[in-house]
Amino acid sequence: MALCLVGGCKAGKGEPCARNADCLDTMRCFQERCMLNAQADEMCRKGLPCSGLGQCAADPDLGSDRCVASSHADCQQSEVCSEAARCSAFDGVCTVGEDDCKPTSGCKTMGWCTARNGACVVGSDADCRQLRSCKLLGECSAAADPRPFGKCVIGKDEDCLRLEDCQSMGHCSAKGGKCVVAKEADCRLHYVGCKQFGACTAMPSEGSSGRCKVTKDEDCRQSLACKVRGECRAVGPACAK
Repeated sequence: MALCLVGGCKAGKGEPCARNADCLDTMRCFQERCMLNAQADEMCRKGLPCSGLGQCAADPDLGSDRCVASSHADCQQSEVCSEAARCSAFDGVCTVGEDDCKPTSGCKTMGWCTARNGACVVGSDADCRQLRSCKLLGECSAAADPRPFGKCVIGKDEDCLRLEDCQSMGHCSAKGGKCVVAKEADCRLHYVGCKQFGACTAMPSEGSSGRCKVTKDEDCRQSLACKVRGECRAVGPACAK
């Protein structure tokens, strides 16, 4: 019910209004109706912007009639948190906060664990090292030029050294996004075939990833093949008697 005073009539609860001055002093004009602040908050909580965007409270700016995200809790129960990691309230909207990316599936499967410019991205090698693809494929380095969210790649020799292929094939050097035989140390220091069969010479140009090869009598003499079977000379691709 409107209240008429000397200065004019004031609209009561639920009555139409155009601005706060149209309403009783204890009320505000929110979405063209006069109401208490608590009622404006309740209107926001029941609307789609609350469940979808975390905008569950009336803007504390009495000159505004929009719903805003007023707390992290508003954001954390919303769809934008579960679907886009926008779980932190900032300036009235839900955005990606510093700790919002790590619990997501994107962090666990793609390395998108760092919050940057409102999105979860690959921000460091640490984001990659916890991935299954790091342990199995050597994709343990953050790409230098992430687009748009970044990716984990084989970028350093240490990425390859942790793989079984380093010991079993000598693929211990990172080159062109994969692990290959690129230098003598790949064969002599890491490849088990050097000690077992005398295959200690790196041949980077052979095959798509290079290979370790028998080329020297000296390598054969130091191998298990020489000690156990007497195969102590480099003959063709193998050590022989």
